[in-house]
Amino acid sequence: MRLLAWRECGRMLLIAAAAVGLVLMTAGCGKKDAPATDSASPGTFTDGRDGQKYKTVKIGNQTWMAENLNYRTESGSWCYENSADSCTKYGRLYDWHTAKTVCPAGWKLPDTADWRKLVTTAGGPETAGKKLKSKSGWNWNNDNNVSGNGTDDYGFAALPGGSRYRAGGFGIAGRDGDWWTATEIDGSDACRRFMSYHDDYVDEDGNTEDNKSDGYSVRCLMGAKPPEKTGQEPGSKDAEQFTDNRDGQKYRTVKIGPQTWMAQNLNYQIGSSWCYDNDNSNCEKYGRLYGWNTAKVACPAGWKLPSRQDWDELVSACGGDAQNKCLKSKTGWTEAEAGSNGWDNYGFSALPGGNRRHDGGFSNAGYNGDWWTATDDSESGGAYSRDMAYDNDNVNEDYNAKGLGFSVRCVQDANK
Repeated sequence: MRLLAWRECGRMLLIAAAAVGLVLMTAGCGKKDAPATDSASPGTFTDGRDGQKYKTVKIGNQTWMAENLNYRTESGSWCYENSADSCTKYGRLYDWHTAKTVCPAGWKLPDTADWRKLVTTAGGPETAGKKLKSKSGWNWNNDNNVSGNGTDDYGFAALPGGSRYRAGGFGIAGRDGDWWTATEIDGSDACRRFMSYHDDYVDEDGNTEDNKSDGYSVRCLMGAKPPEKTGQEPGSKDAEQFTDNRDGQKYRTVKIGPQTWMAQNLNYQIGSSWCYDNDNSNCEKYGRLYGWNTAKVACPAGWKLPSRQDWDELVSACGGDAQNKCLKSKTGWTEAEAGSNGWDNYGFSALPGGNRRHDGGFSNAGYNGDWWTATDDSESGGAYSRDMAYDNDNVNEDYNAKGLGFSVRCVQDANK
């Protein structure tokens, strides 16, 4: 049973390894990593999204959260048996798609290779469970009359948080712990790791039964650090400025990688454009909202409405779509959810200017920012946009009707 379970996830890693010219062998799972040092050093981390504190531990050359993640999402996560006390004890249970995006900035959902490195450091899959499990909280093994608890040699403190079944029920808390990996098998299955009260294994299992909808625990592994600042701080004496000769307005600008962006939303009155709630003070705060056809021609000479590719390059400088905190302003996002403001690493200072709807009303200022791109689809009649929200760290790409009113950020036109 264990060999079959290991083989499926091992097969996925072999495929990935072959693509980069690696050769992996052994018991269906690939070659074991060379043991790293077995040092363990404790620390703490505060999740800026909700203020929760997590113990962390360095094991070998990896830094792990020493507790299961307990970040509440709007969907795709649950407390065991819907009890808040279970979330406090075990952390939340997440479906796989949610688990892939739920770790805070600077952390990631570990893949099977990350877990293998941990398990190798802890002595290999047959005995690592004993060393990684917490010293209490695991059921007694009546079959062998021994405790299911571990020795917690590294401070990893693995707990048996159980799982949520796709049908809606819960099971095996106190007996088993299941943790998602970031490694996908196919469209409906992903690899997990699990430990049980009745042995010392750390098993790897593909569980090829449409398991992505199941709810398992998440342990986050430290990944890329927040991006370093490469632009000027807003308002610093070294900040660049641009004056729009059409109306005399001044805009801060910032260089991010090879691109130079306006560090404020455009506020040039032209064509189909509006102040949020038709209030001029909102134009001063957020800039104007533009229909797409107007947005295409609103930027001053030497600047342009950025394309999808321009936005992709900007987002990649922050480590990908899940790093909008490096673009968000440090203030101005709703305080309804802790951690909704950003780090503003580059001085881009993205603000939640909301939008103008088809019916002429306005929505979501303080909660969401929507920015047009210059890229449209002539067949469908819509255009692409980017948005950021107060309650997550994604820079999402959307596709919207051109008559909506969104913000505009101009990027310097390298061809002019």
